Amino acid sequence: MQLSSESSIISWWLQGLGMLVPAGLKNLFNPAKKRILIQLQNDHLAVIWPGQKNRKSDPELYAFQQVDERKKLIKKLNKYSKDQHNLVLCIPENKGLRNMLRLPVNAESDLASILGFEIDRQTPFSPDQVYYGYRLISKNKSANTLNVELNVIPRKIIDPLLTKLAKAGLKPHVVELLNDQPGSGINVLPGSVSNGDQKGTARTNKLLLLVAIALLGIAVAIPFKNLESEIKQTELAIEEAKSGALEVNELRLKWEKLQEKQALINKKIQEHRSVTRILDELTRLIPDDTWLTRLHIRGNTIRLQGESSAATALISIIEKSGHFSGTRFQSPVTTNISTGKDRFQITTQVISPESSK
Repeated sequence: MQLSSESSIISWWLQGLGMLVPAGLKNLFNPAKKRILIQLQNDHLAVIWPGQKNRKSDPELYAFQQVDERKKLIKKLNKYSKDQHNLVLCIPENKGLRNMLRLPVNAESDLASILGFEIDRQTPFSPDQVYYGYRLISKNKSANTLNVELNVIPRKIIDPLLTKLAKAGLKPHVVELLNDQPGSGINVLPGSVSNGDQKGTARTNKLLLLVAIALLGIAVAIPFKNLESEIKQTELAIEEAKSGALEVNELRLKWEKLQEKQALINKKIQEHRSVTRILDELTRLIPDDTWLTRLHIRGNTIRLQGESSAATALISIIEKSGHFSGTRFQSPVTTNISTGKDRFQITTQVISPESSK
């Protein structure tokens, strides 16, 4: 199975679908506009709610360690999200580091792991002493470099805050450094998720996958049908123009170009089906107590990142499917103190039809 061009294919597909989505609908699903920002200020919790006019200097204060205040806060939180997936803990900028790095362009394929090693060089901390996140800012094609923003916050700052909030029933999904636009920073807990309805989440993921596959079929079928109609019209015109050799030759050249376009679309359809088969198989294999925060496909290599109640069992589950091989953990399994789940990063190889014969 060859998936070398999947990135360009998916970008082509998403760009086309994005043009069909109304602006109002895009805003409805914009997670940045639904975030609830919180910051600990001594014994109070400062909260900025979605839709609040002044996102910088007009927070509501709650004495969240008092029972009545805590109930009032939880009740209002539940109106926005019962599983608190959009709860963002903001850390003052002077409590962490924000560095701009320049890296070789070939580092992009494994940027998260490379930045883990860079922490020793770029900060006074070791990787096991911090939480970190990053954002790719730009690419310099002429210099073959990447500009990356790296955010680092010591664990000794974040862990006590998360423990304190957890005792009050608050479990942030995102932790980020404050900036000029609160709620638009970099999450240093990329594996953090809420303890919501896991089975419901799994069912939702499967439903979204089916919707994506259906939209994919529609997006490919429409240009294919239009192209097929053009080819038929060109063939009829060739028959009518047989008396004029020059006209026939021009029409035949046009027909050949249309045939080439049709072959390209057929190729894209086959490549889409390869990606779809992989997504379908992973959806079927992954247990309901496991969810993914990142999925990266490059060639025949797949990288999975997420959380599970039993991450060690995932290796044998994926291997026994018969569709993947060489499955292994890319980094040690750790525990998310917010959820009690195992954080994992798994790498596996797709078994191509030729090698399975």
